[in-house]
Amino acid sequence: MKTSHLRGPLRRNREGQTAVVGTILAITVVLAFLSLFTTQYVPTAMSDYEAEHMKEVEGQFALLKQTIDNQIISGNRESTLYSPIRLGSGYIPAFTASTPGLLQFDQSKTPINVTFITEGLMHQETGGGMINFISANRYYVWEEISYENGALIKNQTKGQRMIANPPINIISEGNRTNLTLTLITLIGQQDQRSGTSTVGVNTHLLFSDKTTYTNITENVTISITTSHVDAWHDFFNNTRFSDLPYFTITKAQDTVRITFGGIDNVIMTVAVVEVTLSG
Repeated sequence: MKTSHLRGPLRRNREGQTAVVGTILAITVVLAFLSLFTTQYVPTAMSDYEAEHMKEVEGQFALLKQTIDNQIISGNRESTLYSPIRLGSGYIPAFTASTPGLLQFDQSKTPINVTFITEGLMHQETGGGMINFISANRYYVWEEISYENGALIKNQTKGQRMIANPPINIISEGNRTNLTLTLITLIGQQDQRSGTSTVGVNTHLLFSDKTTYTNITENVTISITTSHVDAWHDFFNNTRFSDLPYFTITKAQDTVRITFGGIDNVIMTVAVVEVTLSG
């Protein structure tokens, strides 16, 4: 009789232990799945999303450059044009957050100075200003896209390169060699936006003037102060500037300076563009 009284509670204890073990095993499986998801799938997916977003930003900056170029070429001073820049990726996997970005405008950045002598008179013209996007990528490589002096520059942890050339060219016409360039001055209140939304870059042409200078009697010097020294150095070193009769290029920590001869005419456009950020 005593033995029969012990069997009921013992059976119930064993059933309870089985339920607890089953619950623990289920939780273990779920945790293992979540661990695999967050350590394998999320980094791979986020790296792809961040890479796609950087391609999108690069394309948007290319359209921004095209917009400013067209405003200067057309001479349209009546319209303010809007160029969107998306700060963050629109895709967000579960258990993570969207990667934010930073868009900045500063009219004091990347000043450019061009000096030459014609008919005994020294001419000096300047430009400058920069619009740049800085990523906060956590899985893809860190990246920065900048618009400065009419050029687009991509800067990554592994290096920097020019992805769209500035409006500075050497053109031969018969036996004469011309330097054609557009000096763009971006003006406006220093501003920045951060987050994941879309920000508008509003550009308005205030002034544009084209002048041809003939009978260049001395060397021409171009000096650029920039954080993208390598990109500008490679641009001048790998274009027709290096084929001129006289050409020297030097770079310091934040300055690229080139001096070249053999130029007969300088065809220069000077433009002033007002920039504001919205959104």
